[in-house]
Amino acid sequence: MFPFSPVQVVEQTPSRLVVVDPPYYLAGICLTAASLLLAAFLWMQVDDADPQGRIGWPALVMAAPFLLIGLLLLTNVTTATLSRASNTLRIDRSYLGMVLRRREFPLSEVRCASVGTDQQTRRLAFVLVSGEEVWLGSFTDRKGYYAAADAINAFLGGQVH
Repeated sequence: MFPFSPVQVVEQTPSRLVVVDPPYYLAGICLTAASLLLAAFLWMQVDDADPQGRIGWPALVMAAPFLLIGLLLLTNVTTATLSRASNTLRIDRSYLGMVLRRREFPLSEVRCASVGTDQQTRRLAFVLVSGEEVWLGSFTDRKGYYAAADAINAFLGGQVH
């Protein structure tokens, strides 16, 4: 699933369906590389107050937020698990391998899955019986959203409305 991974159905049985929205590697790699280049460039700049010295550690401090965001983008995984055994839809969002957000809904409250579009980007949504849309991730230009929505709708026995 590297470097431009689509949204994927990783498990599909009559009793369980697992859909993974993997890290958005392109954005994470670009941001991480940019932060490292920024740190290297600033590290090598000479301090005007001390021509013998370098800017040094402030370069690392200025690049650190970009590096952190890049690493989070590289490790952001959202997993949707539909289970007939527990009768639930569970959506886990994890960063750096740790689940930081979990949402659960009874399967009876999930009407269908749909794909939201915005110009050239897409994202997957679960449409609840109440009409609320629960988004699986953010808008990206990756592929796999329609296949995942079809698999979810087949599992639920529903149609996209």
